Amino acid sequence: MVKLKEYLDTTFRRSSKKSNNSTGLSTPSPTKTDSITFTYDRIPDSLSSSGFRSRSPSLELKTTIVDSTLNNVNYRECFSCKMPIFHFQEHLFAQDRLWHSDCFTCTHCTRKLDPETFKENNGQPYCIMDYNTLFLHRCYACRKTIPESILPINILKDYYHPECFTCRKCSQVLCPYVYFERNGSFYCEDDFHWLFSPKCATCLEPIRDKTKLTLAMGNTYHEEHFVCFECARPLPGNSFWKKNGVVYCESDYHKLFSAKCDRCLEPIRHVNFFKLQSFIIAPNQET
Repeated sequence: MVKLKEYLDTTFRRSSKKSNNSTGLSTPSPTKTDSITFTYDRIPDSLSSSGFRSRSPSLELKTTIVDSTLNNVNYRECFSCKMPIFHFQEHLFAQDRLWHSDCFTCTHCTRKLDPETFKENNGQPYCIMDYNTLFLHRCYACRKTIPESILPINILKDYYHPECFTCRKCSQVLCPYVYFERNGSFYCEDDFHWLFSPKCATCLEPIRDKTKLTLAMGNTYHEEHFVCFECARPLPGNSFWKKNGVVYCESDYHKLFSAKCDRCLEPIRHVNFFKLQSFIIAPNQET
């Protein structure tokens, strides 16, 4: 605008001087010359600050942008491209920063983001699809991502939806604190014992507690099921007596099957004794 003023002042002086000289009039003294004020608002649209100006709207807009920048008009900077954000440009506020609308894109796929629905990780914006793929756990059973609103079950370095952590046999949902594992598969207590625990030869039920298991005659028993046939007392697996496939404690076996002493009438428990005529020799024991 200063250049335009100087240009017009110079032009006016030259034209006034020529006009005065041509009419034979002397140039008026500067002290007597009336001051002339230019009203720039009345300058024709065909003039600009540097000469002539086009009437094209697009050119006027560009000229306005340049003039505003040169006159240090305040503007804000896009966080992504570091270029100015002018009032006529689409922009948005996200992550406590200003962005051109076209600059706010997914860090992974560069897709334009919605400031209301984007996801953030380590200060970087992501679309929901890429965020779920890159940063959320994937369920080992159904292979789908586990939303942040759901607490995943972490078992053997794998993650599960709570509803996907089920028994392999019956599909019952398992408690993450009470489950049984075999070769990477998970089972409820009942199915695990029916499939993998030894069975009692007496009741045919699985033996759940192996510390209460009795091994005898090539079979396994619950402690409470390996008992004397006569008195029903539990028998140790390495000390019992057998007759016709039935087990007895030592006392009942001798009471039932051992020979009796003619003098005291008590069972003769040992075979190594003096074979006196008044004694009855005990029969061989079946073990």
